[in-house]
Amino acid sequence: PRGSRSRGGMAADTAKNGGQGDIIGLTAEFDVRSGYLLVDAEGVLGRQHRGAYDTYSNSLVHHTDLSDVHIATRTLKRVPKGAPAVAQDMIYAPRKGDRVLCVNYTYLTVPHNWLEVDPPGAANAAWNAKGRRIQWKHHIEGLWREAVEGGATNPAYVELEREVEGWLTKSYQGYGLCVSWPHIPPSSPQGQLLPSMFGIAIDSRDWSVAAVLKDSPAQEAGLTVGSSILSVNGDSVSLFRAWGVASVIKSASLTNPSSL
Repeated sequence: PRGSRSRGGMAADTAKNGGQGDIIGLTAEFDVRSGYLLVDAEGVLGRQHRGAYDTYSNSLVHHTDLSDVHIATRTLKRVPKGAPAVAQDMIYAPRKGDRVLCVNYTYLTVPHNWLEVDPPGAANAAWNAKGRRIQWKHHIEGLWREAVEGGATNPAYVELEREVEGWLTKSYQGYGLCVSWPHIPPSSPQGQLLPSMFGIAIDSRDWSVAAVLKDSPAQEAGLTVGSSILSVNGDSVSLFRAWGVASVIKSASLTNPSSL
């Protein structure tokens, strides 16, 4: 099925590039006031779907009418053993206004002083803060388009966060969205070393395995959903806290998932 092109998104085509015309209809637009890339259209997850909740991986497998697509969302906190069932409001599906922090291991956040500096690769220096807001909008939305449209990524992984109202202040709850196409071989954009080339999705917040494709190199190596990666080529992931997952895999020249 195809959809129309939205302001910050891409035309939907769930059969193209491993299903990634726009990641199941999810589109985003940069907000020049807050400095965040926000969900603009929720696609097939625009309404809450029933699903199967897995307490081990702290994720919900969504039941949708897309038989060829596997969709799961994951919150960061694990449910303690013996704790009651997760409340409904803890099970997230992307909705308009949620922040998009990362897509396919490309980070989409601005620096804290973003109104004082031009984005990388800016053709011309901005004269004022207003100009920089526009420059960062083009830069972040360009990264989003490149990460989503630049090539097939299966499984795909997006990290988001939602505003949560508190008694005195607001906070943000992070969650991950994993989309995979079981009938399509594992894939990464050409020339990019990403976990998806092994048929695996990794939550970069805590190095947990969010998805494993059937009959993939990752499954053959014994990796399972809900497991936590402790080291890469023998080096503890605690050494890489300031690095992104893609940067670690690239620097380690990782070519075999058994090295995880």
